[in-house]
Amino acid sequence: MTNASSALEVSHNIRSHDVAKRSLALNELTQALGLPQVPMRIECVDISHLAGTNTVGSLVVFVDGLPKKSDYRFYNLGDINDDLSAIQEVVSRRAKRLLNGDVGWSESPDLLLIDGGVNQASIAWEVLRSFNLDIPVFSLAKRFESVHSATTKSEMVIPRSSEALFLLQRIRDEAHRFALTQQQKSRKRNLKSQLEDIPGLGPKKVSSLFAHFGSVKNIKSASVEEIASVSGINDELAGRIWNTLNSVSSVALNTTTGEVIEGA
Repeated sequence: MTNASSALEVSHNIRSHDVAKRSLALNELTQALGLPQVPMRIECVDISHLAGTNTVGSLVVFVDGLPKKSDYRFYNLGDINDDLSAIQEVVSRRAKRLLNGDVGWSESPDLLLIDGGVNQASIAWEVLRSFNLDIPVFSLAKRFESVHSATTKSEMVIPRSSEALFLLQRIRDEAHRFALTQQQKSRKRNLKSQLEDIPGLGPKKVSSLFAHFGSVKNIKSASVEEIASVSGINDELAGRIWNTLNSVSSVALNTTTGEVIEGA
């Protein structure tokens, strides 16, 4: 009972400390950014892509300094290959859902944070302004952890050791993690779709490949002989699979001779 009582007291102290820190961070943030009110709801946008393909936008939500994962959203943006256009698209979609009052989208953020520099913040603010939405927009750049205002285009001075900057970093990093996770999932889905488009390779054979190798990455790194060892896959089909998964590189395989063709 004594140990349990002590553990409960420690738990309450830790929780109280966390609440105090979050409150301090939000109040510091309000002062540092000159916000009209404490940003109880902060939304952050990040963009992730692979060499300009499989572009994904993420939107994460923090309420009272804590992540609210039920409100997270991601956006498949296809082959939009520049961050400004991608941010413009994400913020436009978010604004439309907000104005429409759609379920799960109707609560307006007190602060919109963009992963990037002043240009990224500016394009987001211009989109919101085109929808007549008055939401403070700031950006947080990874290189120097500098915060920029979209309206004044100036850098905001926030002490490196402050709880306010630490909170912004946590939110930005979470948006980046979520965007990267969704981008990787999107790429895997596309690769699986590419496999199913190969003549002679239907869903059952695709399932056999995954059961044998475990992942697209393992299939891609396998040799033609290893792919052909899977039940139902002959040498010619194995060659087509190898060519498809390695088509992003500068080599291809002659499925008749087995010769690797450079610069294909």
